[in-house]
Amino acid sequence: MNSKYVKHIIWGIDPFEESLPSRSQLISVLQRLAEEENAFIEPVYVLNLAFDEAQAPEMDRTQLVQYREAAEKAANECVKEIRSKHFLPARVLAVDDSSAVSLVQTLVNYASSKKALFIGVSTHARHGLSRLFLGSFVETLLLHSYLPVITVSPECLKNVQQNQILFATDFSESSAEAYKNILSFAKTLNAEIVLLHILPRRMEPILQAGAYLFSGSWVSTPEYLTEEEGSRRQMADRWAEKAQMRGVKIKIHFQPAQNTTSEAILEQAKSQNVAWIAMAAESGSVTSALLGSITRQVVRDSNCPVYVVRPEGT
Repeated sequence: MNSKYVKHIIWGIDPFEESLPSRSQLISVLQRLAEEENAFIEPVYVLNLAFDEAQAPEMDRTQLVQYREAAEKAANECVKEIRSKHFLPARVLAVDDSSAVSLVQTLVNYASSKKALFIGVSTHARHGLSRLFLGSFVETLLLHSYLPVITVSPECLKNVQQNQILFATDFSESSAEAYKNILSFAKTLNAEIVLLHILPRRMEPILQAGAYLFSGSWVSTPEYLTEEEGSRRQMADRWAEKAQMRGVKIKIHFQPAQNTTSEAILEQAKSQNVAWIAMAAESGSVTSALLGSITRQVVRDSNCPVYVVRPEGT
């Protein structure tokens, strides 16, 4: 098989990790995508060969070779029971660097070399203080991958009734760039897009002042909200036209903010029983450290797969 002419989906696995409830769900999701795209799924494990003396004080070259062989065996055990023509044998990529960025970059570079369509990973269920983190590898992957990333959490439901993709947007330039990719994704799945926009909260200082500086002049808060909402609805209509031109069904939903944006997205996904949530990866000086609270919470708590795409140029 010449991989140059074969579509790939990369499944990021950790064969030494206890089997997660989300793993079987991710396998099912990736298999469906492979069928739709006529692609092959390649399980890939990035093996960390960097040990400090406390971890492996006497590990010599022979033992490192054995360690890699054990990793390859364990990785293939993960796919041994999967009965699907779409799965390739597992591959192990060894890296002599323990940093999460290095491990992620190795996976992304390999996926890019295969011209992979997506990278799929499963996430942990987190509680207490550990809920602040998705896990360094997944969080770093979402932050650095320029390929679309599909995540499945333990919260994912097995049976989804509606073939819809919920895409929450603020109509920013980066969100518009991501929308182009999401349109293609929806077209592949023959899915309908639910375009969700959360109307901003009325900030307390603005309410107290009763005015807001808009287009160089002071206007009343209700007038500002009405004008701003009208502008965004016009934008939504233009986005809907783009979807219709691509043959993608779309419906638009504007919702006043009653809680956090991430909570609103999750509630809408549950109430409409959508099959997917699609998000533009957040970037910038603040989110480079924390990935972006909205993306992190949605990925962590979503009851359906999340498709995260990085807009071009970010």
